[in-house]
Amino acid sequence: MSTGSVARPARRPRSTRRLLALLVLVLLGCLLVTPPPASAADDPPDQGEPGPLQVQLTTLSPAVLPRSGTVTLSGTVTNLDTDPWRDVNVSTWVSSTPMRSSEELEEASQTPYDAEVGMRSEDPSTFVSIGDLAAGQSTEFTIRVPRDKLDIPQTPGAYWIGVHALGTSTEGRDSVADGRARTFIPVVEDGARRRPVPAAFVLPVRQEVRRDPSGHLVDPAEWTRLLGEDGRLGRILGLGRTAGAIPLTLLADPAVLDAAAVLARDSRTAAQQDSGDDDRDDEQATADLAQGWLERVVDLAQRNRTLALGYADPDTASLARRAPRLLDDAVRLSRTSFSARGVDSTSPTAAPVDGVLPASALATLSAGTQVLLSRRAAPDGTPGYARTAQGQPLALVDTDATARGPGPGPVDDALSYRQRILCEAALRQAEGDTSTMVVVPPADWDPGSQWSSSAFFSSLDVPWLRWSSLGTSGTSTVRDPAYDGSDAAAQVGDRLVDASRAASRSGSTFASALQRPGDVADAYQRLALRGVSYAARDDRSRAYADVRALDASVRSRLDRVRVSGSNLVTLAGGSGSFVISMTNDLDRPVTVGLAATTSNADLSLRLPKSVTLPARKRTTVPIEASSQQTGVRSVTLRATTPDGTPIGTGMTFNVRDSQVSSLIWAVLAAGVLLVVAMVVRRIRSRNGLRRPAHEPGPDA
Repeated sequence: MSTGSVARPARRPRSTRRLLALLVLVLLGCLLVTPPPASAADDPPDQGEPGPLQVQLTTLSPAVLPRSGTVTLSGTVTNLDTDPWRDVNVSTWVSSTPMRSSEELEEASQTPYDAEVGMRSEDPSTFVSIGDLAAGQSTEFTIRVPRDKLDIPQTPGAYWIGVHALGTSTEGRDSVADGRARTFIPVVEDGARRRPVPAAFVLPVRQEVRRDPSGHLVDPAEWTRLLGEDGRLGRILGLGRTAGAIPLTLLADPAVLDAAAVLARDSRTAAQQDSGDDDRDDEQATADLAQGWLERVVDLAQRNRTLALGYADPDTASLARRAPRLLDDAVRLSRTSFSARGVDSTSPTAAPVDGVLPASALATLSAGTQVLLSRRAAPDGTPGYARTAQGQPLALVDTDATARGPGPGPVDDALSYRQRILCEAALRQAEGDTSTMVVVPPADWDPGSQWSSSAFFSSLDVPWLRWSSLGTSGTSTVRDPAYDGSDAAAQVGDRLVDASRAASRSGSTFASALQRPGDVADAYQRLALRGVSYAARDDRSRAYADVRALDASVRSRLDRVRVSGSNLVTLAGGSGSFVISMTNDLDRPVTVGLAATTSNADLSLRLPKSVTLPARKRTTVPIEASSQQTGVRSVTLRATTPDGTPIGTGMTFNVRDSQVSSLIWAVLAAGVLLVVAMVVRRIRSRNGLRRPAHEPGPDA
């Protein structure tokens, strides 16, 4: 045997080596190819800082490029720099190549602010001088440009139009714009009016509503701001009231109207209670503001077709699967709320904020429910008006028409949306698309502080657009609307649904105990629906806390109905009666029953069918009891609603059956009789042995 040989390691099987090589390649691929974050596609690209001079367009008139005449651009320039800018000019710039599709428009809206997409005009008639701007100073400008000075052809399509601001800083002056603002402008062919594009505009009145368990607004100051002229809801209302000749369709959540009513009521009450003149005036002004907004919205709803969202704008997809009863209640409460304000001709509506619903959710809605979905929910080529497989009228919203405009500056204010709507309509007109363009701004749309300068609706009133209220007719059927896993994951989820359902049940239980319940059950249900609204998707933890606080508040009120009494009740001879106390610490009278649970079924209690307890009063209630056996039993008494649901704070006590005491009394009685008999016998015995005092002799 050779002592110099070295043992070699065993060779790996060839199949194992191949497997390891494949694994290494896969790992390298994962390291080299990193997918973007899931949300990256939804976020607009970084367009950079717009420059030291902030420019905002407030007017573009006319909104459609004319063949002749003048185009007016107005706006503001603000110096955001810490140093002054001198000799500031505002110049017009345009593009000369048309965009011919929605995809091109969308791509253009994502273009960085400093991309070369047009040419700045050097003609003196296309710019104005606004002089010097100190740090923080803002000034207005207006440019009136002759049509023939704008290098835009008459070829149908959408074009860039905007302004550049150029000035001299402490570092000098160059040809690069120091501030920019831009938008789109459409060109239509001369015969466009002969085949107008049908269109419908739906104005959303939606807003998250948070109220505490007592029904007061959580943040009344925020609602005062929202409803004011400079608030989002104040601007929405102001814009809607300028619709003029354009038929408007209102899409409204009645919870928003109720919030305005609550603010008006609470502020009016506070004004009556405040002792200071300034505070009283402020509260009264808030009350007048909220009441005025509410009255004008109701007037708008009465004069136009109104689509009634379920109360609190419920997450339809989530409730349809998890709690269809809550969804039905939301529809009922919505109808009741509008009807109470004189708006009777509403259409129950499902309009998800993300534009999608699964077919299973549609199957739970009534046949008359108006459904609004995004165009992505239906196959390409589906007209604007269609029907679901269940027969509901379906309107497909043209989300491109209200997509964001180009930055810098506001990308979703009234002017940006107006121009995007007109450009999308012009592209449809050029393509000969005769399906209705359904325009619905996003749920949280804010027309912006300059909405009144935009001439929004008057600029949309062009001959080649035929506006009407949202229609209900449609021959095409969408049987299986698009709905994927990411859509399902966005739903509010089981925890919120369960919490809202529990709070709703507690409210119904509380109402059923009241002698005069009125609409208490509905009032609590309105509050409970906050937990399953679309707004709850944005902050589920906060929504859950709100609904749980509501449930706890209702339960604590129920606990104010109390049953109390002695800890021990003794029955003599197997039956007897005793009294308990029932206390109502609520500020409303209740009518309740009593329910008992015992540790032994042979104990029978005769309980009253109902007991009426005045507000903040206590009363005694007699109870009869009987038992067939001796012993001690535990009994729990609780108040109940008329349907037998236990409520309030109960009491637990022991009942002792003292049938053994009868035997004791019998023995005692027998003992007493025996003692009496013995005493009598002894007395008689003594009387029999006593001699007479004078006994007669024989001679007598």
